[in-house]
Amino acid sequence: MHVNVPITLVVIGTFLVLGALYVLLRQVLVTRPGGAVECAAWRPSMTGRSGWQQGMLRFDVDVLRWYRAYSLRPGPELTLRRADLLEMRRTDLGEPPDGTEPVQAVILHRRGGPELQLVAARASVSALVAWWESAPVGAVLGDVD
Repeated sequence: MHVNVPITLVVIGTFLVLGALYVLLRQVLVTRPGGAVECAAWRPSMTGRSGWQQGMLRFDVDVLRWYRAYSLRPGPELTLRRADLLEMRRTDLGEPPDGTEPVQAVILHRRGGPELQLVAARASVSALVAWWESAPVGAVLGDVD
C-alpha cells in the first residue's frame, strides 16, 4: 500500500490549524468583556491528584461559571447559582513580592455540596463579593430583607 506523504501532511496540518483556532475561539468567548476574572480553583480528585488549576471565573446575572484555562471543553467546569451560596469567607495570603498584585483566598460554602476554594487578585475577589451581595431581595434563601 502506498501512502501519499504530501496529502497526509496537509490533512495533519489542517487538523492542527483547526485545533488552534478552536482553542483561540474558546479563549475569546470565555474572556469576552463583562464580568470575567482570572482565578485559580482547588480541584479535588478521585485519583488523589488534587491541586490548584488556573482558570477564568465568569459572572452572569445569577450564576458563576468557572472555566479551566487550558481545556478543550467548550463549557464551564463548575457552575454555581447565587442562591446555592450560603457563605463567603476571604483571607489575605500575606504580603506579595514587589511588583505583584496582592491576592486573596476565598472559600465559598455551597448548599448541598462541598466548599469551593478560589485564589484571585484582591480586586477580583472584591468584584466576586460585590456580585454575591448584590442579589435582589428574596433571591437568596434565608434573606431577611
